[in-house]
Amino acid sequence: AGGALCRLEDDVLSKKPTVVYVMFGGNDLGWHGIWTDNDGAKQRKAQADRLADYEKNLTEIVRRLRAASPKIRIILSSTFPYEDAARLPSRPLKDRDDAFVAASAVVRAVAAREGVEFVDLYSPMAAFSRSGRKDDPSFTVCGGDRVHPGESHALFAFWSLIRALGESPFVSRVSVDAAKGTSFVENATITNLAASATGV
Repeated sequence: AGGALCRLEDDVLSKKPTVVYVMFGGNDLGWHGIWTDNDGAKQRKAQADRLADYEKNLTEIVRRLRAASPKIRIILSSTFPYEDAARLPSRPLKDRDDAFVAASAVVRAVAAREGVEFVDLYSPMAAFSRSGRKDDPSFTVCGGDRVHPGESHALFAFWSLIRALGESPFVSRVSVDAAKGTSFVENATITNLAASATGV
């Protein structure tokens, strides 16, 4: 999250956004070499320090966004899960999902403390993977590398996001009933519409 904080002005605030959706992954947490098979005191201290930095930077991002404009809608999101149960060719890395669980808890806490929206993508994606493995032990929404969803599973993540935010899943919808002389429009505008005896 520290890198995003450095780029916040140029990549986000300069665009004058009305909605900002913030989601970081394992690399942003800096999990490599920290969440490993080694569960010693030094390792746990490194994990705690990394999570503290993550929380500090995420909090600063939220506060800078709010300072730029109190009207910005700020949405914080959990990470995707790390797949450690599916039977895949790649060997699962022990304790890696613990990093994602811990990071998601930090995001939830920051959102609650700062009074902004929180979207949990971890839980529905993990639940969907578990459900799929009842019929197929290799099923996962997290991709063959256990962490990056493929196109269809990214669509599932997007659907989960839209549902959590209470938004319409449609970009736009338009229907016209010429016989009744009625129309339905969502997120679009109908112009220059005229009916005749043979069509619309």
